[in-house]
Amino acid sequence: MRELVWHSALLFSLILLTIEGRAEATNPSTFGIGQSLSSSSDSDNFSALKYGILIAPLYSHGGQLLGAGVQRNRFSQSGWAIERNVFGVTSKSIDPLTALGHSATLGYARGANRSLIVTDTSYGFRINKVTTAEVMVNREFVETRSALSSDVYLTFLAGSIEAQIAERLSAVLLAGNTMFSDHNSRPTLRAKLVYDLAPDYGVNLQLRYRTFKSTDTAVAQTYFNPARYDETLAGLGFRRRIEGWAVVGTLGRGVQHVDHGSGTATQLVDLTITSPQRDRHHYVRLRATHAVSANTSGPDYSYRHFQGEWIIPFN
Repeated sequence: MRELVWHSALLFSLILLTIEGRAEATNPSTFGIGQSLSSSSDSDNFSALKYGILIAPLYSHGGQLLGAGVQRNRFSQSGWAIERNVFGVTSKSIDPLTALGHSATLGYARGANRSLIVTDTSYGFRINKVTTAEVMVNREFVETRSALSSDVYLTFLAGSIEAQIAERLSAVLLAGNTMFSDHNSRPTLRAKLVYDLAPDYGVNLQLRYRTFKSTDTAVAQTYFNPARYDETLAGLGFRRRIEGWAVVGTLGRGVQHVDHGSGTATQLVDLTITSPQRDRHHYVRLRATHAVSANTSGPDYSYRHFQGEWIIPFN
């Protein structure tokens, strides 16, 4: 059953790559070269540094391109370190105004003792005037020291729907499942309410809830694996275009329960800045995240992440 699901997801990614490649060919494009840098660290002293290069023979803007690239990953923790390469093909066809469309990446990664076809693919579409939907698939190695050493990987399949339920109120619901290579599965549910507090200034109020259950807690503890996890988070959000630049941020605080235990605090700070997406222009996207939530080391595990990507066109 797992193989059938994965083969279907792989076919979905290949179809999107083909469709987007044809769509890109019909749009004004040029040659582009991109670079990406990602750095993360946590309270367990685990860190990840990733550097990538993208060659895009067909490039219109950051949401409309077709190219191939390589990413060099370095993971380290308390004197231990490994390096891995990921090779892949990326194709995007996303509307800059609605954020709807296709994004498909299909690649090859080498682990300690095995290789893996990896993907990060999504397709967003409009159902009606006030409702949109998205389907997504992600497959990758689990990024913890023990999981990387034993080649544990995951496949995440999900679908979400977003609807405007009142003049200033919208709701997002996501349902999915994470299937691990150790035969554990994690059914997941996420919900979010967004109220536009000050639409002219891009300020909103958010209420988020997420939960998951693990089907097998007896597997080797190579990643955070409680029988059940619940989190409710309230936050202040910001979404606005400033001189064409899209600025999206969230500042939130919540409470979590691990295996129906007592509640402990969680935190989230997230900021994304994206340059105007104009045909044959430079593209820049920056994102910074700081989060506090439970992990194998305890309820106050903290995580920091920075990511930057940029593409230079050659007209």
